[in-house]
Amino acid sequence: MNTKHFILFTLILIFCSPLTSQKMSREIGIRFSGLDDFDFIYKKSADGLKYKRYRIAASSLSLALVEDTRFSFNVSYARGIEKRKNVTNQLKFIHGWEPGVYLSLAYSEDLTSGTIGIFLGYVLGFQYDFSDKFYVNIETIPTLALSTNYTDEDFGEDVLINAGFNSREAALTLAYKFSSPARK
Repeated sequence: MNTKHFILFTLILIFCSPLTSQKMSREIGIRFSGLDDFDFIYKKSADGLKYKRYRIAASSLSLALVEDTRFSFNVSYARGIEKRKNVTNQLKFIHGWEPGVYLSLAYSEDLTSGTIGIFLGYVLGFQYDFSDKFYVNIETIPTLALSTNYTDEDFGEDVLINAGFNSREAALTLAYKFSSPARK
C-alpha cells in the first residue's frame, strides 16, 4: 500500500463515525514535536469537555535506488480520551490516557529488519483558544512502551520495556475547530 492510499484510508476511518442525533464538535490539526517531526491529530467531542483523540504519524519514509534498493519507514497510531479543565475562558488544562502502536521497517536487498511495539501514554498539557475556530496547545506524553525487534532470521527474541518522561519531547499543536450538523 503506498503512502497516498494509507493516508486516504486513515482519513476515511477517522471521519466515518456512527450517526448521532446531536451536533458533534470536531477538531483537526497538526502536532509538531520538532521541525522535522509532526503528527496529524483529530478529536471529536465525547461528552462536555471530554474528547476522543486520534493521532497518526508517518515519519522517516525513504527510498534509495543506488546500487541496491533500500527502503525504510516509521508509522505510529494512538487513540485516547482527552479531558479538559477550564483554567480561564480561553485556557484549558488537558490530560488523559492515550494507548497506541508503532512499527518501523528497514529493507535492503541483504536484510529486512524493524521494530513493532505498543505503548501507553498519558497526555499532559495546556490549550489556548485564540479564536472560536482555532487553538494552540502544548503537551507532553510520558509513556510506557513494550517492543520487539525483528529481522529475516528471527522475530521477537528480545522484548524491550521502556518508560520515559522527557521535557524535550513537548509538542505544539495548531488545530481548527468545526461542528458537524445534527443527524437523525
